[in-house]
Parts: sequence; structure tokens; C-alpha cells
Amino acid sequence: MKIAKEIVETIFAQGQREAPNEACGYLAGSDSTVVKAIALTNVDHSPEHFSLDPQEQFAAVRQLRAEGLAVLGVYHTHPETPARPSAEDIRLAYDPSTVYVIASLQQGGRDIRAFRIWQGVVTDEALEVAEHVPTPEPVFDSAAYKKVGMIQQRQKDYFAMRLRAIGGDLTTAQLRKIADVADRYGRCGVHLSTRQGVEIHYVHHTNLEKARQELASAGVSMGACGPRVRIVAACPGNATCRWGIIDTKTVARDLDERYFGVDTPHKFKMAVTGCPHNCAKATENDIGVMGAILPRWDAGACIDCRLCVNACPTKAITREEESGTGTARYVLDEDQCIHCSICTSSCPANSWMPAVTGYNLFIGGTMGKIPRLATLLKRLVPDKGELYRLIENSLRYYQMHGRKKERFGHMIDRIGVEKVKEEILHG
Repeated sequence: MKIAKEIVETIFAQGQREAPNEACGYLAGSDSTVVKAIALTNVDHSPEHFSLDPQEQFAAVRQLRAEGLAVLGVYHTHPETPARPSAEDIRLAYDPSTVYVIASLQQGGRDIRAFRIWQGVVTDEALEVAEHVPTPEPVFDSAAYKKVGMIQQRQKDYFAMRLRAIGGDLTTAQLRKIADVADRYGRCGVHLSTRQGVEIHYVHHTNLEKARQELASAGVSMGACGPRVRIVAACPGNATCRWGIIDTKTVARDLDERYFGVDTPHKFKMAVTGCPHNCAKATENDIGVMGAILPRWDAGACIDCRLCVNACPTKAITREEESGTGTARYVLDEDQCIHCSICTSSCPANSWMPAVTGYNLFIGGTMGKIPRLATLLKRLVPDKGELYRLIENSLRYYQMHGRKKERFGHMIDRIGVEKVKEEILHG
């Protein structure tokens, strides 16, 4: 990799401004020649490690794409340590194609070096710092487009634009704009994906940026593809569904805001479903959130209609008569209960009521080439704070231990289900 001295100076200047925390950003150019450094925010705000801000990442990639440039590497500074990957750098690195450039400010020094890291092995990468680096000719980088949801079709020079619809929601104004863009830049049609997204096909690469800007004017942003967190799918939840237990759309928006576009070893999908009817297929996603209740029976309200016994899908509710009294009581087998809302929603006397309301959290589902239903990580997670902590732990664990192009569920099976659960829950 070749880089101009003036760009190196901007990296050190950023490092000094942001010390004692690590500074970070992208290196961009073409043909292994860096022509630009784009400073990004270290959202960890730490002197020992860094994480890039997803929204800034996508904005940077869009900017570079418009300039005909590509991301060549990721840089960060070491305020108090040498220009060598730390144990934390090695632990968090999972992409062998990424060039990691480290600039050390240790004791006022100005050492900068480049590396590749794969499965704990660090390899030096040649880095030439020159007084002046001529700007290369812009190149069309289809991989950069793919990172922001623009997928090259089998037809040469044509792309499908994958749009971002959180939980499948779009306004009518956004739908009109999508139709208008599809008419002018596509072939007067759209495709509805299986994950509640919208795609505009047959957009020529020369029109991609114009089409994206027009969509953005109506608040329609691009989706994602490749090895990163995808659009979060969700059912309507308790907003409109009689069976819905949780506010699925709020959870979906929160997860999208936190994780959309974050890099992972392979594709990473999330779904939020309102109840165990599982309309959003929580058990087929890398992260699946399912609304759940544990019901309780109120003897004083019961009219002994037996509807709950007949309606319970797992026969977890039984009717028992107390000997010699003729009085009936209804008993719940908690081991059989799947935490759905059928008894509480169907009871005409409201004798079945939620004793506990929460979330069942699933990890590691996939319906790809090697299908795997998700593993139940924890039942009846009591609140969103705990739910989000466990999701954060799960994603971080996958980033740390997943191999390139290995789905989360397959990583779980490789390491061992019980070990992964224990470390995510308590690690």
C-alpha cells in the first residue's frame, strides 16, 4: 500500500486531537494507492479499542463511491503503545481482506505501519510513505456499491437497489417516490423481498447515485447486503394484532438504529415477532425476539367454560375437579407452556391474565444452504434493557469467534451450544 506523507500527517493530527482515546477512520483510493483519509468516530471512546459508527461508515462509502474510490483499509491510533496490533485488535479482527493501519503516538513518536490479521495471526503489510502520490484514475467499484445495498445483476452494468424498510414499514409518500424512481431509472417494477424489503431492479450503474439521492429526498435509505447486519424484520405486534404481546416496531427500530450495517463475519439477520405465532420467523434468524407471557389463573373470575383447555395449543392447561366439592380448578403446566397469548386473549371472563410479560430470545437461526432453527438463549427476559444487553453480547461474541462466511448458528454448533449460551449470558 502506498500513501502520501500529507495523509499520514492528517492521521497523526487526528490522533493527537482525540487522545487519550484511539482515533480511527477509513483509507480510500484505488490500486493499493491511498489518496484520502476519512476520519470516523470511535463510538467506544476508549484508549484501548475502537468501533466505527455505522451511519458514518455508510456516509463515507457513499461519498467515496461518488468519487470513484474504494475503501482500501481501516486505520486507528495507539496513543500510548507501539504501532503493532494489540491483543484487543487481534481478538476483534475477522476479515483477512482488511488492511489495518496503526499509527503510534507513544512518547511523542510518529510510527505508522500496516498489517493483515486472520485467526489470530498477524502479517506485516508493506506501507510506502511518499512525499507525493499521484491520484489514480477513478474506478467503478461494484464491491463498494454492494456494501450499501446495490447489488450487481447478472446483466452487465445493471444493479438492483435494495431499500431499507424497518419492520416492513413505509409511508405512502415513500411508496410513491419508490414507484417514481422505478419508472424513471428501472423498468417500471419493484420486487418485494422475503424480508419485508423493496428492491428496484435494472438500474444502470450511471444512474445509481441519482436514484439514491431522489429516494433519500423522501426519507428512503439504502438497505444492506454482504457480511453485515441486515434490515430488521418485524410483525405488527400489539399495535394492531389481537395476539401481539410486545411493541415489535419500537424494538425493531431500536435494533436497526444500533446495529444496521455493522460488519460481521457473514450476513446477520434479526427479526422481532409479537408472540409465539412467530409470524416474523424469529426462529429462522440470527437474532430472534419473541413476545412472551407467563399466564396465571384467577379462580374468582373463572366461569368454568373450558375454552382455555380447548384453545391451548400445547395442552398446557388442564381442568381438575376437587374431590367431593364439584369445584373445578385450572392448572398450568409451565414446562408445556410456550408463553403465547391464546389463553389470555380468548378467555371471556379474563380469568387468565399475564403474570409475567417479557421476551423470549433466540440466537443462531438460518434458512440458508444448511438450515438451522434458532437456539433459545433465554425465556421471559423481563425488560428491554436486559434484552438489548444479551443481543449486544451475542453480536459481539459472533464478531469475536465467527469465521469468515460462517453463519452465527453454525459457529454456535462448532463451539458448542451450552458453552456459547453460558458465555453470552454471563460472560
